[in-house]
Amino acid sequence: MIRGTNFEPFEAVSLTIRRADVEPFRFINAGTAAEWVAIADEKGRIETTWLVNYPGTRFVAEATSGLSKYKTSADFAILAGSANLDQCRNGPLDSPADCIGSNWVNGNLNASQAHYVEGESVPYRMRMADLTLAPHNLTIEFDSTESARHAIDYLTTFDRTELTADPCSDITGCNPAVFSTIPIPLDPEVTKGPDGVLGTGDDVTQIPGDFVLYGGTITSVSAYTLDGTYAGSSKTRITISFTASVANPVLAWGGHIATRQDWGANNSAIAINGSPYHMRLYDLDGSGGNQDRSLQSAAVYYPGRITIIKDAQPDTALPFGFTAVGPSVFNFTIDDDGDNTNTYSNTQIFDGITNFGSGHTVTVTEDPSSGYWYLTQISCTSDPNGGSGTNNNSISLPAQQVEIFLEEGEYVTCTFVNAVVTAASISVSGRLVDNAGRGIPNAAVVMTPVYGGELRFARTGSFGYYRFDDVPAGDDCVISVYAKGYTFSNPSVMITPMEDMSNIDFTALPF
Repeated sequence: MIRGTNFEPFEAVSLTIRRADVEPFRFINAGTAAEWVAIADEKGRIETTWLVNYPGTRFVAEATSGLSKYKTSADFAILAGSANLDQCRNGPLDSPADCIGSNWVNGNLNASQAHYVEGESVPYRMRMADLTLAPHNLTIEFDSTESARHAIDYLTTFDRTELTADPCSDITGCNPAVFSTIPIPLDPEVTKGPDGVLGTGDDVTQIPGDFVLYGGTITSVSAYTLDGTYAGSSKTRITISFTASVANPVLAWGGHIATRQDWGANNSAIAINGSPYHMRLYDLDGSGGNQDRSLQSAAVYYPGRITIIKDAQPDTALPFGFTAVGPSVFNFTIDDDGDNTNTYSNTQIFDGITNFGSGHTVTVTEDPSSGYWYLTQISCTSDPNGGSGTNNNSISLPAQQVEIFLEEGEYVTCTFVNAVVTAASISVSGRLVDNAGRGIPNAAVVMTPVYGGELRFARTGSFGYYRFDDVPAGDDCVISVYAKGYTFSNPSVMITPMEDMSNIDFTALPF
């Protein structure tokens, strides 16, 4: 496209294009590639086109006014080169694959070929060929919203999610150890968040990243251009300027899949049907654009979460063991002592679960408890997080278990409530004697709760007897004895009193 201004209205303008690589220009018609006449419009403007068949060549265009014979010129280059956009086929959910070799595909992806989770980044690479070793400009574009729902919302480094991704794989001369990088600018439209206003509490924190170029040096990155509006459908463009050091450089980056944590339930990528995840080549040096790669929404998952909470009544440091069977879970131990900074907390969270439905249920079973605690209740709640999940979990109190039917994006929380067996007026008593069977008077006896609680003290009477009253039933505790002048082979014993105990005796060793 050749444009000119400031000519006389409706005058004839002679156009000549010469090849700059043909010398000398002093010879008439030397290197002439084309000649024709354009007619200026009523405002003295010309606009005409020339079909080029000289890739990789520099030219000089001359325009001569038909009236004044004034001549002006401009030089330009028709750069050779092509570009192909690939995305990573990382395999289906149950058979993941690395982003290498044939898993870089020059086409679209579905659920049988790829699996990604909201908040992850899809790796992309642009394979270029036949470039001159000179400056170039590459513009990429992605669908940022569709009907106000966010698809790919911003760009990241290519290996943010797929850590082993290799953009140089299967490309002759591409060295993965030699590259140029430049930070990906934050998109101010994304930072504003759902309400479109900066600093109002719902701003989106973008994950930093880099454009990575193999076979050249990135010199600059443009600002973003938003085509459309976030309130409807929109596309976002950005231009990467670089100087090629090889004819076939490779540019790599990632596309962040929008999440409902950032944009709200029903406003994230998972809420868009079809193939909303589009990345495209907009142009290379002003041509060759509209090469589009899409990812079906069926290949993108919103992870679920399972939370198990222990509620002991009263609080106790007794650890409760659980057996968990199913995808993305494991056996665990929790307690409810009121202190979640020590060895055990009262909560176990299984996050990032991507296996859903009846074929991927999770069964959580509380192990039999020590200390005469018993399970009184299991209750579960469900937060669908904008999805279709419902509280359809199966609880069996006799089996001390819950079977959880997790749906996509659903957060299920189950609370296991335990109470201790109680009995009235439980007492613990016994006697301290020497090796001849005589009672040891004035000896100290200490009762220590195993899982925390109040220590109890007693003294033996003149015949060596001691007694503790009002002992909580079911609490594991240790009875320890101390007598001046005496030693005991077993000075401590652990008991779990469920009823009156009167035979916790201790015998001293011979002097």
